[in-house]
Amino acid sequence: MTRYRVEFCREWLLGRWGFTDRLFHKLGGRETEPSRLENAWLLNFNGNPRALGRFLSNALNIQKTDFDRFGTIFEIQELAGPAEPEAKPAPPPAAS
Repeated sequence: MTRYRVEFCREWLLGRWGFTDRLFHKLGGRETEPSRLENAWLLNFNGNPRALGRFLSNALNIQKTDFDRFGTIFEIQELAGPAEPEAKPAPPPAAS
């Protein structure tokens, strides 16, 4: 899975904290700043940023009119790519 930081437009988020919090907590995400000075969450997601954006738009019921009114509602930043498979250690040399 890839780790993402999703930051929301303050104006859009106003009044939607509870709904947005529940979604991110249900997905295993967490706030980047517990005091909520930032409007951002950290989330592991199995997909690319575009897929995450579509998922969030659907899950949060973001409409075209919201984009028209607020512009960019959220920005997604990839923090870490998919985990690389761990290399297996070489077998010990055969005893003679």
